[in-house]
Amino acid sequence: MRFFTIGRAPGMGKRLLIRKGDSPPEASSHEMAFPEAYTLHRILHGVPEGHTDMPAMQAFPMDSNLDFMGGLDFRKGCYVGQELTVRTYHKGVIRKRILPVVIHPPNSPPSEAIVPSDDMPVFTPGLDIRGVTIESTDADTPQPRPRGNGKLLSSSNGLGLALLRLEQVEAAEQGKLAFSMEGDGTETNWGVSYWRPEWWPQIEE
Repeated sequence: MRFFTIGRAPGMGKRLLIRKGDSPPEASSHEMAFPEAYTLHRILHGVPEGHTDMPAMQAFPMDSNLDFMGGLDFRKGCYVGQELTVRTYHKGVIRKRILPVVIHPPNSPPSEAIVPSDDMPVFTPGLDIRGVTIESTDADTPQPRPRGNGKLLSSSNGLGLALLRLEQVEAAEQGKLAFSMEGDGTETNWGVSYWRPEWWPQIEE
């Protein structure tokens, strides 16, 4: 039996490796949870995992925040994509990041308390998240021109992870843009609001 601290983010907890059928005393005070509970736990901590969040041969390590989670060593090699990863790191040009998001009705912004909702529908991974320009009353204020769409990744109970363009995130922070997503096969639009986990370093857009 071995304990492993999940070092990807503070608060993720520990993993216990045991033989099949064993019931160690260390786990006697814990309740059994379903996989969905773990998915929600890591979404709340902003931790991507698996093919849904990081598709093979598509996901870029720093887009997936592996540099934040200690998953990259820029002095060690070699691995597939190492040259591009190191070059991007030294140039400091990272255009997208996976961020945790709240999905909500477009005219009902979420409260400051981030809590899951049992009333939300199930969303299919891969839905497009569009940046929608907020019209300004100041004619002299330049308006952003959103390029490209973000993607919804894992989600559960109205919370999820999404791959978003950082230039659009910056525009949203300035009140110039909002994020919108269509539901599965419907014309229902949903608002999407992101947050940055407290343990993240400062992102430079």
